[in-house]
Parts: sequence; C-alpha cells; structure tokens
Amino acid sequence: MKVGFFGLFGSYTNQAAKEIFTGSYESVEFVEFIFLEEIFKFIQNDNLAVIPIENSSGGLVSQVLDMFPRYDFSIIGEYFLPINHVLLASNKLNISQIKEVYAHPQAIAQVSKFLEKNKINGVPYSDNSSSAKYIRDNNFYDKAAIGSEVLANIYNLEIIKRNFQNSKNNTTRFLVIGKTDNNIFKKNNLRGDSYYKTSLIFTVRDISGVLYKCLGGFATNNINLTRIESRPIKNKYFDYFFFLEFEGNLKDKKVIMSLEELNFYTKEIKTFGSYQKI
Repeated sequence: MKVGFFGLFGSYTNQAAKEIFTGSYESVEFVEFIFLEEIFKFIQNDNLAVIPIENSSGGLVSQVLDMFPRYDFSIIGEYFLPINHVLLASNKLNISQIKEVYAHPQAIAQVSKFLEKNKINGVPYSDNSSSAKYIRDNNFYDKAAIGSEVLANIYNLEIIKRNFQNSKNNTTRFLVIGKTDNNIFKKNNLRGDSYYKTSLIFTVRDISGVLYKCLGGFATNNINLTRIESRPIKNKYFDYFFFLEFEGNLKDKKVIMSLEELNFYTKEIKTFGSYQKI
C-alpha cells in the first residue's frame, strides 16, 4: 500500500499518516509531497493520501479545500492529532535574537500570540518540514522554524522553545482520501460505531435567499450541520462554491431527502462520501 502525505518526512501530516496506518497493515510505503495538487493526482492511481483539512485554532486549510472542485475522490476517514509546536534553529539562540520564523501559514496563526509578544515576524512557507530544512541548509543566526519535535532529529536543529501555541488544546483534523471509498477502515475494524459524517460542495442557483433555502432541508430533517464555508471559484468573477459537512450517512433516508431539496436550489452538488473517525 502506498500512502501519500503533505510535506516532507517529519511533518505533522507524516506523523498522522504513521499513526493511522503503521501496525494495521503488513506493508505501507509513505510518499512525501510538497505540492498539494500532486497528492490529488497520486490517489488517481488507487493510492491513498492523508491531508490536513482544519485546525482547532487556525481554522480551515483553504489551500486544500480549493482542490476539492478540481478532483474526484472519496473521503475514507478523519483523524485528529494534537499539535505541540517547537521552535527550531540551527544554533542555540535566545528568543530575543530571533527576528523571523518560517512555517506554514496555519502554524504561524497557531502561535500568533507568541510571535506578537516577542516581536518576531512570521514568514509563510510551503510547509513546516520544508521550513526546518531551509533553516538547516542556511545555518541562520536570527531565523528559526516552527514544527514538530521530530524535525529537530531529522535536520539536527536546536529546540529553542516547546509548546508555545495559542491554545493548549491545539488539534489538527486530517482526512484520509482515495480515488474511491474502498471501505479499508471498515474491513480492518478500526471503528465500529454508527456515527458518520458527510462532506460535499455545491454551487447555488441565482435566486433570492438561495443559501437559506439550500440549508432548509437539513433543518426540516433534523440533520446537524457541522461546517459550512464559502470559497471563490477560480477564474470566475465573484462566484463561489460552498463546502458543507453534516452528521449522517448518504444512505440515510433523512439525508437523501435533504439532498433532494438541496438539489432543487443548486447548479451542482459534488459529494465526497460518508466516513467515520479513525
């Protein structure tokens, strides 16, 4: 089995992928990806991948969500990983010496209070593991990276500070995705309860009060919505798609009835399946 993940080895997504798959399957090959689009191409060859979707304090990972309209895939499961950041540098620096830190925008948002307090500039980077490699390769004396403690061992970096995120309960939610829902977790009995979540995106028709009408069917059928987000559609002028998540299975009668009503007010609906927490 090949499992792709976002970032280099040592990233939080790599950590989540290992916790999900190691020990449950006889042979797993983990494949790193710096570019998100490559992950979605990778799963088209019947591989699986782990991607971050949201953080408890930093919110939705918009770069990931923007890929959803462009590719067909299924969400097979979700996984929650507690995030404890460390500050990494090439040398034993005092915090007062650090002028810039490099990290994924989500990580920067999760430690914003620390950066503001210490007057450190957060510099967005493609991912935390790549930022750690960048700090190692350049041997800076006034720059650092944010990431996991594993990265200190991989890149021989000094840990300047531990656990400095804004929230003590900092957690990232990851999705396991594949070309189709192959029921891999159900076959391996990783979760046996009946709780399901469903994710989809939709675009609306141009009628008055359309979003209110789109959501009305869920209220009527007593379905709990867990998230709704809007994102601009690329190459279209102020046109948006909506990302919706709710409790329930696509096979449930009340879900079927809700989607029938949603279909009446939308131009397009794209579902990514019903899945469980791993």
